[in-house]
Amino acid sequence: DDERNPYKVTWATGHFPGPWEIARNYDDFVRIVTEKGLPAYVSFDHDLAHEHYRKSMYDPDKHYTNYYTDGTFKPMNNITRRDFAIMLAQSLGHDNDEEATSPFKDVADTDYGVSSIAYLYENEITVGDSNGNFNPSDNITRQEAASVMKNALELTGTTSELFADDAAIATWAKANVYACKAAGVFNGDDNNNFNPTSTLTRAEAASIMVNAMK
Repeated sequence: DDERNPYKVTWATGHFPGPWEIARNYDDFVRIVTEKGLPAYVSFDHDLAHEHYRKSMYDPDKHYTNYYTDGTFKPMNNITRRDFAIMLAQSLGHDNDEEATSPFKDVADTDYGVSSIAYLYENEITVGDSNGNFNPSDNITRQEAASVMKNALELTGTTSELFADDAAIATWAKANVYACKAAGVFNGDDNNNFNPTSTLTRAEAASIMVNAMK
């Protein structure tokens, strides 16, 4: 029904967002977000959007954002483990402003990402290393991100269609990578390589979040 607008998105960062850009359907929404990156605010027509989002972990009553303090998105910058945690937690409906105690030795209780990091840890979506560290300032790799997304989405599927660089994927990450591939959350490059140890850009992280919404 084109008279109702299931997705309204804006890239404004002020308290009163606007102007809105209207997506008439889900494919239109994906096109807009793919072109412009994650929006600052998302508003949903519940009659049309609720059923589509019912089986996902997105809360139509919440918005998500992960911008720099100057209001820019910087899509080609690498994304850190901290910022990926914030982006994912907020897309799952968590408010990063909630108070939290850090579960990791190297994340202070005053860290700007502590709430999201703690949320993902408490929900068994992410874990630290063998030394009890989260390494928040490290850039997240593709195989690390796949492992986090597999846990977040509770993916159980797999595929027999291997990436060309399958041998380069860490043993601990393979099941997670192929669960994400089967679900359409991660894709390979033009040569069917997954590039497991390559770091993610912020634009790629945004694309992953969009794919997870399908």
